[in-house]
Amino acid sequence: MILLNARQQDILQLLLHHSGQFIQIQNVADQLHCSEKTVRNDCKMIEQYIAAIHRQR
Repeated sequence: MILLNARQQDILQLLLHHSGQFIQIQNVADQLHCSEKTVRNDCKMIEQYIAAIHRQR
């Protein structure tokens, strides 16, 4: 099973908090003090995490 690290969990919380709204990668990166590339990579991991949960149901 895929597990999310703390930063990935923070990104997921930000996305859920801004559900239905656009949020720029740069804004997420600035809030979490990381690069845009890191946020993009983490979003890919979050997508895999959600897909794995969905497959289990």
